[in-house]
Amino acid sequence: SRTSRATLRSQSGPQAAAWLTTVPTSPATTLPPVLMQICLRRRLRLPLMLSNRRCEGCGAILDNLGDHRAACPVCGRLRRRAKPMELAWSAIFAEAGAVVADQVLLRDTNIEGIASGDRRQIDFVAWGVRGFSRPICGDATIVSPLHSDGTPYALTPDIDGASFLRAVARKEATYPELARQNQYGELTVLACETGGRWHHRALTMVAKLIEAKTQTIVPLLRQAAALAYHRRWWGILSTALQRTVATSLLDHPRMGNMPGPGPEPPLGDLLEIAMEIPEVSRLPLRDD
Repeated sequence: SRTSRATLRSQSGPQAAAWLTTVPTSPATTLPPVLMQICLRRRLRLPLMLSNRRCEGCGAILDNLGDHRAACPVCGRLRRRAKPMELAWSAIFAEAGAVVADQVLLRDTNIEGIASGDRRQIDFVAWGVRGFSRPICGDATIVSPLHSDGTPYALTPDIDGASFLRAVARKEATYPELARQNQYGELTVLACETGGRWHHRALTMVAKLIEAKTQTIVPLLRQAAALAYHRRWWGILSTALQRTVATSLLDHPRMGNMPGPGPEPPLGDLLEIAMEIPEVSRLPLRDD
């Protein structure tokens, strides 16, 4: 069906399934059993077996796959679920060597023409990263390929990441001063879909941060360190996405209790974890 094709595309792409292979070495890369079950059921399109019958926002009857809650703009869950992604991105920029400020008011920047009463906020601003000449004004957003009634948005069943056009256009309309050339910084929309797909800007940004982080490491260990940070940061981002989406589907979500990445482990520990991940399954081949 068109809905199944849209959700399948949302679950595919680079790093979309990184949460399934992430080593649970910290709270930020670990999913509790209840959330893990919801994530797997969502991926397999199985009923979530939740108890509430109607949406607390719009009063619509809830489906048993979680599609309504993943897209309903009235209940307030969409806004709350974005916060853990903002914190995950901020932590990764900080580990890459950036100075990060969260929830920066647009009126507090040096962009001309912003009224003193303007209440718009940028998710975070990062500066001082090696290789970036201007501050990065990051805005993390999660979009669903489906409407709240379970029908797919236009093009999502046939084109990978079609929802990102909608997400980027909405953010550029919210921050037109940053979207165009300005003296402050560059608007970077770090978008992902509820199934796990990442926008190409997010993929490129992590690659650039890894390159910046490993420039000061001795050449002999640089490639291994890049792999270790690749796995660590995508594990944090992918797990944060699955955790916050699954939590937003619960009957009584508590999104304020999302664990942070914690202190950055020493490079030696990261290399040891990275080398323990098998390249192939240890299970024997099936006879059939």
